[in-house]
Amino acid sequence: MEPLTDSPGPARPEPGVIRIEQGGGGIGDALLGLIAVARLKADQPTAAVFYHVSSLAKPFVALFEGYDGIGVHLRNHTEEPVLGRRQINLGYAAETRTRLAVPRWERYAKNIGATGTFIPALREPERVRKLGRDLAGAVLMSPFSTDKSREWSLQHWLTLEGLLRDAGIRTAIVHSDVQGTERFRYSEKLVAQPAERLAGAMLNSACVIGADSGMAHLGGILGVPTVVLGGSTSVERIFGRYPRVTCLQGKLSCSGCHGQEPFDERCKNSCANIQSVTPELALAEVTRIIRGGEAAAGSSKDATKLTFSPVSVTRPFAVGIPTLNRYDLLDQCLAAVFAATLRPTRVVVIDNGGMFSTNLPDVEVIRPGKNLGVAASWNLLHRLTAPLPLILLNDDVIAGPTLFETLLNDPCPVTLALGWAAFKQLSQVWVTVGDYDEAFYPAYYEDADYYRRIVIAGVRWGSIGACGSSHGGSETKRALPPDGQAKLDRQVDANRTYYEQKWAGRPLLPRCEQIRLLKPFREFTPEDEARQLEHVNNDVWLYEPGKNRYICSILGTLHEELAFIRPDLARLVLEAVWMARRMNDHGRAQADLDWTAPLAGEAKAAVSKLTIILPTIGRVSLARSLKSLQGQLSPSDELLLVSDGPANEWIKASLADAGLPGRLIEMPDGPNGDWGHTIRNRLLPTIPTGYVMHLDDDDEYVPGGLDKVRRAIAALPNGLFLFRMEFDEGHVLWQTPEVRFGNIGTPMFVHPAGIPFGIWENHYGGDHNFIAGTIRLNPDLPVVWREEVICRIHTDRKTTQM
Repeated sequence: MEPLTDSPGPARPEPGVIRIEQGGGGIGDALLGLIAVARLKADQPTAAVFYHVSSLAKPFVALFEGYDGIGVHLRNHTEEPVLGRRQINLGYAAETRTRLAVPRWERYAKNIGATGTFIPALREPERVRKLGRDLAGAVLMSPFSTDKSREWSLQHWLTLEGLLRDAGIRTAIVHSDVQGTERFRYSEKLVAQPAERLAGAMLNSACVIGADSGMAHLGGILGVPTVVLGGSTSVERIFGRYPRVTCLQGKLSCSGCHGQEPFDERCKNSCANIQSVTPELALAEVTRIIRGGEAAAGSSKDATKLTFSPVSVTRPFAVGIPTLNRYDLLDQCLAAVFAATLRPTRVVVIDNGGMFSTNLPDVEVIRPGKNLGVAASWNLLHRLTAPLPLILLNDDVIAGPTLFETLLNDPCPVTLALGWAAFKQLSQVWVTVGDYDEAFYPAYYEDADYYRRIVIAGVRWGSIGACGSSHGGSETKRALPPDGQAKLDRQVDANRTYYEQKWAGRPLLPRCEQIRLLKPFREFTPEDEARQLEHVNNDVWLYEPGKNRYICSILGTLHEELAFIRPDLARLVLEAVWMARRMNDHGRAQADLDWTAPLAGEAKAAVSKLTIILPTIGRVSLARSLKSLQGQLSPSDELLLVSDGPANEWIKASLADAGLPGRLIEMPDGPNGDWGHTIRNRLLPTIPTGYVMHLDDDDEYVPGGLDKVRRAIAALPNGLFLFRMEFDEGHVLWQTPEVRFGNIGTPMFVHPAGIPFGIWENHYGGDHNFIAGTIRLNPDLPVVWREEVICRIHTDRKTTQM
C-alpha cells in the first residue's frame, strides 16, 4: 500500500485510480463508509483506491485496511458530486425524508459501485490491543454525540453507571472533552485520547454502549459487543451491518424523525423516544452480554421486549476456497459444492494463480494478483464473508452431499471434517483468536499454529468425520515440476523451524475421532473390531477409564505428531485423552499396542489432597460458605481461610464452629479491597502439591461438589478443570465452553498446584485474567469443561461485614 497522504488529488479522472469523497463529517460516517470502500477494493484489487474523509475521522479510518491511500475530503456535510471522484454521501437528504427506507450501508455501496460491504481488518491488531489492556473487562460508555438530539439524558447515564457499579462491573467514560465527564464519579475517564488508544480499550472491553455516534461505529467495526441506543434515528438501519451490535430502539410509536420537522410535542428539549429506553433495560442488555447471552449479529431490539431469537439450523453461510493453478480440481470441487443438500449463501474463490474462469453465476472470484498463501487467503475469505459462518475447503476436496449441513449443525465454533482441508469456523473465532499467521508461507503449519492458539484461548473445536467427502492431499505440490517441489519442501522446512521457535516445541494437530467403545477394548474379537471401525474415520488413541495405560488403535498411517488434544466434553462419551506418535509409511501399524509413557506434565501419582483458598473480609455469609464444606473435606485436604487484614472475632469463631481441617491466615497489610486477588497471588506459590480450588466468602459449594471434582481428577489427573456454577436466580455458567469474560468465574476453576500461574489482576474480572493466563502458560495441560455444578453463587446481599 502506498503511503497515506493528505493530498486532495487532482479534480479529474485518473486511469487506474478510484477516489472516493466521504462528504459526511463525522467519525461514524467515515467508518460506515469504509465497509463499502473495502468491498470496492476487493471487487477491483488492481485499482488504486483512495478514500477521502474528514480530518476528524482520518485517524480512525487509518487504523483499518481496505484502501490504498487516505486523504482529507474537500467539504464536510455535503452530498454534492466532485469532479473525478465518487461521492459516497449521495442521497443523504432523500434518506432523511424517507426515514432510512434503504439501510445506509447499502446506499453507500451503491453510490460508489461496490457489490456489497465487508468489515476490513485492523492493521496492527496486537499492537493496538496492547494499548488498552489496562481496561480489560470494563464496560465503555459513550454518553455524548455531536448531534445532541441523539443523546440519552445525562441522568440516565449516571443511573446506569450506578447500577453497573452495584453489580460490580467496572466502567469507563469515552469523550473528546473533559467537560461533562466530571459528573461520572465511579468511572475511569478516556478523555481526548488518540484513535488507537480508544480502539485498544474497546478491543479489551466487555462491551461498548452509546447512542448513534462515532464511538458506537468504532465498536461496531472492531467487532466488539456494542449496544446502540436509538430514538431520533432508526439505528438498526445504520448499525445493522456490524457483526456484534445490538440496537435498543425507543418504545414510543415513532419510527425516528431523523431531525426533520415537524417534531413530536414531547420532544421540545430532547428526543423523547430515546429517553423511553430506561437505564434498567440498558443494564439488562449489558449484563446479558457479559454473561454470554449476546444476541445474534446485527439484531435490533424494541426496548419493551428484550428477547433473543433462536439460531436457525438453516442460517446463511459462506464457502471459501483458495486455489493455485489446479483449476481442474477446483471445477470438481465447485460441482460438489452446488450439489450439496444445503446451498451456500456465497461461494468465494481466492484465485492465487489469476487464471481461473467459470460459467457458474454464483461464484465470486477474487484475483489478488499474487500468491497470498493459505493463511492470508483464509484471512481474506473471512473478511469478505463476515459475519457469515465460513466453511473453508481445499480445492482438491470433493464435498459429500451432507457435509455443509453437518458442519453447521455441530455446536462447536471450529469444526473439522477432513482435518484442515474442510472445516467450519465462525466469525467470532477470528475476534477471539485473531488472524491466521501469514508468516507460514505459502502453506503448511498455519493450521498447527492456529490449532494451538484456539486451545490456549479455550475455543471449543469438534470433529465430525468425512461425511462422504474425499480429499486428494497435496495435489498442488504434485503438479509442480521437480525444482518447484524442492523449493516448496525448503519453505515447509522453514515453516516448521518457525513453528518450533514460536512455540518451543513440535506441532499439535487434531487428527482424532471421539468414539464409543462397544465393549472393553481387551475383550475385542476381530469381528468386534470390524464393527467398531465403522464408527471411526481417523487414527485414534484411546484412554480407558480405570486403566493406567493408553491403548492405541491405528486404522491407517499417522503422519503428524501430537503432544495432546483437549477433550471436548460437550461431545465426549469417554473420559479420553488423545495422543499419537510418528509412524512409518508402510501400511497399517500395529493394531493393539500398550503404551505406558505418561502425558506431558502428567502428575506422577494420584492427587493427594485438595486445597481450598477462601479469602474473607468477615462477612456474615462466611458461616454459610464454611458450612458448605462440612462433610466434604478428606483428612488430607486443607482449607486456607485468609483474612484480608487482621482477623476479627467473627472470623475466628466461624472457623472454630465449622470444625474444618485448615488454617487461619492473616494478611497484616490488608484490607486490600480487591475481591481476594492479592491474597490468591501471594498464596498460590506456597502450595506445592495436589489441586487448588477457590471460593469467595459469600458463595458455597453444593453438596457432593468436591466428590465431583475428585472423580474428574481421577479420570484425567493432569487437567485444568472448569466446572459449572449456579446463581440464585437459576442462571448457570459456563454457558458455552469458551474462555471469555462473563462466561467463567472464580469457584469453577480447579487446577494443579506447582504449575505456572496467571495473575489475579486488581480489577473486576481479574478471575478471568487469572484463568486465561494459566491456560496460556500451560499449553501441555488439557482444558477440561465439566458439566457438573459444584458451587452456588449468591446475590442475596447477605454480605454485611461483622
